[in-house]
Amino acid sequence: MCLANVRCAVGAWRAGPGILCLKHLYEAPWSLGTISNIDYVILLCQRMAETREFYLNVMKFSLEMDRPDWVSFRVGSGLLTLRPRGPGLSWKDGPSVAGSASIQLAFCVPPPAVEECHQLLIAMGVEVLSPPKDLPNWRHRTLFFRDPEGNIIENYDIEALINIPVETSAISRAAGL
Repeated sequence: MCLANVRCAVGAWRAGPGILCLKHLYEAPWSLGTISNIDYVILLCQRMAETREFYLNVMKFSLEMDRPDWVSFRVGSGLLTLRPRGPGLSWKDGPSVAGSASIQLAFCVPPPAVEECHQLLIAMGVEVLSPPKDLPNWRHRTLFFRDPEGNIIENYDIEALINIPVETSAISRAAGL
């Protein structure tokens, strides 16, 4: 049933119970505060081919769309998209700054994957920023490396340090716990 709680002729378009049909979706009160998902992230690229290969063959993300000027990978419920740096739809991207990341992307991985990923990245010649390390204040083990555009990629495992007592974490200290 449509959330508008009325008999709706376009209800067949709705995604399931508790979802507004298209007709009532656009009639519902809306604000920026109702956004609940990142649909896609676009990385501005100077090295499209190399960056495409990195996310396809190193990160093993599933290719969703593959055009010379627009490459999208499915990552969970969202898309990680690459496009060339330069003129956009209504703007011109500024130049990238050498040695500076434009974004940090973090991906939670299963417990043994941080160590395995480190070895794999070294074997593939990927720039690793630091070996795997524990971050007790964040209660996880992490590995930082760069993609071909210089962006920082983090693979982290929250299971590795899950048994750290809450009272020792910076988060709990800041919260007064």
